[in-house]
Amino acid sequence: MRINNKKRVAVLILVVISLFLIIFLSEEKIHDKKNKLNQFPNKFESQIDPKEKYKQEKNLRNLEKFEKSSESNNQNVLKNTEEKLFKLGKDTFPVMFEDDKLSNTIKHVVINDMNLIFKHLKNYKIVDRSSKIKVNDRFIQSNKGLSFYGKGQYWPDAYNYFGSLIEKNGNYFLSITTHLTDAYKMALSLKNDNKETYKDLNNFIDNYNSSLSKELNNFLDHHNLSLSEGSIEESIDTLFYFYKSASYMKNYFLKKPKKLFKQFNHHRMRKPSLLDLKKSQLNSKNKLIAATYLLDDFDFPILKIYLIYDQNRWKIIIPNYGT
Repeated sequence: MRINNKKRVAVLILVVISLFLIIFLSEEKIHDKKNKLNQFPNKFESQIDPKEKYKQEKNLRNLEKFEKSSESNNQNVLKNTEEKLFKLGKDTFPVMFEDDKLSNTIKHVVINDMNLIFKHLKNYKIVDRSSKIKVNDRFIQSNKGLSFYGKGQYWPDAYNYFGSLIEKNGNYFLSITTHLTDAYKMALSLKNDNKETYKDLNNFIDNYNSSLSKELNNFLDHHNLSLSEGSIEESIDTLFYFYKSASYMKNYFLKKPKKLFKQFNHHRMRKPSLLDLKKSQLNSKNKLIAATYLLDDFDFPILKIYLIYDQNRWKIIIPNYGT
């Protein structure tokens, strides 16, 4: 019995050793195959033109950066933007700028002007809209955007591509494109060249709005205007500028001046967007014009008007029909 037990133990040991050898040899073969496979790309790449190889590697690195940095890049870009808010009715959106080199002064100007332009617009929805936003030489994917509906969709041309949103942790950040901020840089340059004229514009609108009255005489008295005989034309020329063929209308209003002034004596005037002040195309390159709006009792724009700086003061343009 003892001899049989010894035989059984010996056989068991041989079986275990055999299994160990089989496993070891199998792993060696697999490792050898992997080495051969790893050698294949190197042989293949050696046949590629070095310039082409560099392009492929660069594209791959850029792709990896784009894929891996989506969240981290958003965090860097959106850092410290919560205090810069775009307002739509009761809702607010933190703002991010494509141009990371913008000064705080320009950022402040842009956001304040945006809130002026869109102040009256409360009807909007967030829709699917695909776009790529360039930030810090990288692109962030935007899949949402603002869409406005209803009346009052008035804004400067530079806002035609406005409204792309970046989503982060369930919140939307509004993207401000370089195209838009470049337009503001040009507008600020024009303002800096005409500081006193811009100051006069604000004073003109403030004075105009403070003069509003249901009583026409109160409105006229505030502006030191008179409709008495001999003063009508001077009064009209003080507040209005008749453009080109509209001059024939001046003759009509000289006979019925109350009709002209009554159109303006009870509607507040909104201050214009910085983007709506431009060099005049009306007769003289030295004059500035500004587009703005008359407002109803709820501060909703009801009529677009133009102002011009003429004879050292701002005036309301009376256009000819068809302009």
